[in-house]
This record gives sequence, structure tokens and C-alpha cells, in this order.
Amino acid sequence: MLHASKEGARITASGQAEPNLTSVDHAAASWAPEHGEPAGNGTDTLTASAWQFRPLKTSLGVLAVLGLRGPPGRAPIPAERAALAESLIDQAALAHERLKLELDMREVEVVRQRDTLRATLLASLSHDLRTPLTAVTAAAEAMRPSGEDADLVETVRTEARRLGRFLSDLLDLTRIEEGAVTPDFAATDLTDVVSSALADLPRSYAHREIETTIDPNVPFVRADAVLLHHALLNLIDNALKYSPDETPVRVIARMGRRGPVIDVLDRGPGIPIGAELRIFDRFARGETSERTGGSGLGLAIVKGFVDAMGFGVEASRRQRGGSRFSIRIPKDAVVNIDLEDIV
Repeated sequence: MLHASKEGARITASGQAEPNLTSVDHAAASWAPEHGEPAGNGTDTLTASAWQFRPLKTSLGVLAVLGLRGPPGRAPIPAERAALAESLIDQAALAHERLKLELDMREVEVVRQRDTLRATLLASLSHDLRTPLTAVTAAAEAMRPSGEDADLVETVRTEARRLGRFLSDLLDLTRIEEGAVTPDFAATDLTDVVSSALADLPRSYAHREIETTIDPNVPFVRADAVLLHHALLNLIDNALKYSPDETPVRVIARMGRRGPVIDVLDRGPGIPIGAELRIFDRFARGETSERTGGSGLGLAIVKGFVDAMGFGVEASRRQRGGSRFSIRIPKDAVVNIDLEDIV
């Protein structure tokens, strides 16, 4: 029995000591699964081989090749036993397919159990740390030190807030991976979404310049305002985190050709070429991540929330440096509302 793969056929089982196959035998063994037809002795292909190779065809494709060899001077399969041999070969193919499916199911189950355990551990860790962290944060915020102690207390406050955001990211990511994010759709004003996201930015960005441009023709959309708010907040936070302090970040709400779009543009180092899709993976971090201290979860959460609403998010490089992140809302999510009817 030979296993069929892109690298060719290799022996995985033999009824006797491993046979010594010639180059012609190997050629026939590789040709059979590639073309899905018998090759070698007793066929029309590579007849110089002493072996006959029969592909085991299944609904999954050719998974293996059966090599047969008769006594010297005789065909591998006598004519009077051809029908029986065909039946046995078909049964072998079915058995091989069943084994392959069982193996795949076991691998899927192992991955599922591993992901479930990881999600449970993350959720437990996040919840267990939340209570003491809240106490530390509250105590630090209540302190009013002076002199040298003021810098130390401010460091505690800053790091406590950062750890709090990291725990929130972990909880959000756990919800996404468990499929526990259920959007609560309602007519949503993108102007309000942009305004609320800017209002919720950490105080550490108070010195940064953020330019907003909102097209007056941008319609209401059917969305979960909370999920969209958090997605946009993470995009703006990411842009501020990875761009120089002296450069502005732009937030634009506009109508695109296929529906409303919210853009977040910065003048940071930009996305590495070829990483436009990978940037949304968990723990994907930019070139300046050591300086910014990012968790690498923000963009994964953005994609999870946006996907849950049936929207799209994409990243691209700007021509003169920096990145553009765009949340794209399909036209079928547009809600037609007569503003005169709103009291």
C-alpha cells in the first residue's frame, strides 16, 4: 500500500519485507494517483514496471495506491479474478476513506477541546483579576499625593488602566471565539457612533489632534451601536498608538460606492506589505509595539465585532506613509428614515 501525496507515492504498508522498487515502478506509482487510473504491468501506461498500481478512489479523492505483483511471468491480477479484485479494491478504498474521516474528526475534536479549555481559562483569569484590579484602580484614583510620590501614583494609575483595557480585550475576544456575540440591531446614526468613540478615548490621548469629517449624506444604518462603537474606538486607539504625537489622526464617515464607510487614517509606520489580512489575527502587533505596549488583540476584536454584524473591515497602506482602516457597511444595511418624523 502506498500513500498518495503531492510529493509522490510512498510505501506505508507491505505484506512482506519492503519491496525494492525501480525508478519505473516509482514513476508508475506516482502516475496512478495523479491521473486516477491504473498504471504499470497489465495496463496501457508504463508497462515496463513489474508492478500494477491501482488508485484507491474515494469521495475525498485518491487517498492511496495499491501495488500488486504476480509471480514471475504472470499478470498481477489473473483475468478470472479481475471482478473479485475490483470489488476488493473498492472495499479497500471505502475502508481507507473511513479511516481518513475518523482521523480528521479526532483532530477536529482535539482542536475544539483545546479552544474550549483556552477560552475557559481566559474567561476565568479575566474575571478573577477584574475585582482586585478594580480595587487597585479605585485606590490609585482616590490618592492625592504630592512631590515625588505624584509620579509614582500616576504610573500606577496608567498601568492599572492599561491592564483593565487588556482584561476587557480578553473578555471580548473570548465572547467572539465562543460565538456569544449576538448583535442587537437598530437604526444607528454614524455621527453618534463617531462622537461617542471619540468621547471614550483614554485621557492619555487628550493632547492628540483628531480630525473628523462626516458626510451629511451618510444615512442611518441597521447596526449594533455598541459593537460598532467598540470597533471604531479600537481602530482610533490603534491609529493614535502607532502614529507620532505630532501627526493628526483622521476619522471620516462617508458614502462609498457599495455603502457607508468609516475610515480611520494615520501617519504611522504603515502596514507591512502582504500583512493586510494578517494584521487582524490575534496577537498581531505593529513594528512599534514594544514602545506602545499594545496587547495585539484590538484589531482581532474589531474584526470579530464587525463580522458579527455582517459588515467588512479592511486595512491598507497610504501612499505617503501610514495606514487606512475602513469599516464597510453594505447597502442593504442602510435604513431610510425621515428625519422630520423623529421627535
